[in-house]
Amino acid sequence: MSHMQPTQIASRRDAVTSYRCLAVYRTGQPVPAITLDEGGVIGDKHYGKDPARAVMLASTLAYAKAAHSGIKLPEGALEENVLVPFDPYSLPLGTRIFLGDEAVVELAQYGTICKSLTRIDNKLPKLLKGERGIFARVIRAGTVQSGDPVRVEMPEPSNVKETE
Repeated sequence: MSHMQPTQIASRRDAVTSYRCLAVYRTGQPVPAITLDEGGVIGDKHYGKDPARAVMLASTLAYAKAAHSGIKLPEGALEENVLVPFDPYSLPLGTRIFLGDEAVVELAQYGTICKSLTRIDNKLPKLLKGERGIFARVIRAGTVQSGDPVRVEMPEPSNVKETE
């Protein structure tokens, strides 16, 4: 996993930044592509349970932080659906993430620490608190693959949402 430099793109919104999707996962397993609809990632164990938690985005930064602390996380261990080279926690809720050519998700809820992470290492929940990932609702369905473009569109200041 490597960090990629963002590309600034002109837009009518204040800030739009572009990246590439590093990997996609279904129920913690790497797959060539995932398909999103209003229920989340089709075939994922969390599919259809909570629209505000339909898709989870995680950052390479969480994996790097674990590695720096001597914890080797296997690919997909954070149960993310989309791995990105930026910190989604630094973005306000309401931010829209365009995944590939079709899918659009909106950041809806900051991720919680899953106690299942203690199976990997007892230190992980505390270490990654506030950095594991962020949940998003699906705004527009589509298919996402590793290497697809990822575009971040900040909400208008009047549309920034508080924590949900």
